[in-house]
Amino acid sequence: MPSPIRLLVIADVGGEETRHLGDEAMLEANLEAIRRLVPEVAFTVVSRDPAWTAARYGVDAVAPFGFPGDRSAGAERAGMLDRLLSEATRRERANAATNAPLDMVNATVAAVGTAEGVIVSGGGNLSSTWPDLLYERVALLSLARIFGKPAIVLGQTMGPSLTYEERRLLAETLSSARFVGVRELDSMALTLELGVPPERIWYQTDDALFLEGHSQFEPKSASISGVTGAQAIAVTIDPQMRAAGDHLFGALVSQLRELSETTGAPLALIPHAFGNESAAVPSDLTEARVLAERLRLSHTVIAEGLDADQAKRLTGEATLVISSRYHPIVFGLAAGVASIGIYGDEYCRIKLQGALAHAQLERWGAYLR
Repeated sequence: MPSPIRLLVIADVGGEETRHLGDEAMLEANLEAIRRLVPEVAFTVVSRDPAWTAARYGVDAVAPFGFPGDRSAGAERAGMLDRLLSEATRRERANAATNAPLDMVNATVAAVGTAEGVIVSGGGNLSSTWPDLLYERVALLSLARIFGKPAIVLGQTMGPSLTYEERRLLAETLSSARFVGVRELDSMALTLELGVPPERIWYQTDDALFLEGHSQFEPKSASISGVTGAQAIAVTIDPQMRAAGDHLFGALVSQLRELSETTGAPLALIPHAFGNESAAVPSDLTEARVLAERLRLSHTVIAEGLDADQAKRLTGEATLVISSRYHPIVFGLAAGVASIGIYGDEYCRIKLQGALAHAQLERWGAYLR
């Protein structure tokens, strides 16, 4: 029996304490699609919590390299990347000279060397906002080039904020990819500026649009049965909304209350990002609880405890989607549900209007002010 084709995939996924439904949805959609095309495929996924990821998705998993996330740690990131690639190059040349199996100390480097291809799953982390995540992807694409492995990049938002060094690294590594998928026209323009050949750039919808899996997790009963399907308005609000000030957050609360009372439609608050709630660090779940308390509407439901597939299906049953996050818009549009995106900065504008633009609804993006 032939050995399975092994692919290494990096996605922004971790454990139960740092879940983000949109990132999980993109990974799940990629895994589903490739498994349909290549049933004998095997995956190694780079994850902050390899054991959790392996059990959840039926894959092998390895840890990321652990680049520092502090924006001031640029020299440390650069030094770490240089050492990583220099060591990989040295060992690859030594192994090639002796025709011996690849000998690598780092398990993640070894996983690249033994894979038959590298996939950068979708996301919005090729930006100065998350330099650690950007460097993780640069490292994997660089290792793929060193080991002669084909690499592809799927469903990305590029920038818009990038340092000179980040632009240089992305220009070098993205140009070596077989193709680069971008979710917005702004991202396509930046990718062209970086020197990626036009024939390798793919303007695409978000990968999660095609998530078709059947959830293996049972939701909490109140999360689903308490929502009245197509009569509900799905709402997802991230912590930046309240952080912008009580005047703006209070206005949002008032408008959502008026919308629900006028239409008679209950509000289904669907958190997408979780983690550290016990440490009083704001998350979508925290914001949903605060929003529900401020709304004072008896029929408001917080749909917590969902996985990506459940969140997509619940959002698709709504009559309207209102979100400051990206993937509720994707989930709504996938089901033909009218969707309104709320953004407060250029990065979020590019993402939310970019998602809406695939349905020619970019004018349905609203600036938070």
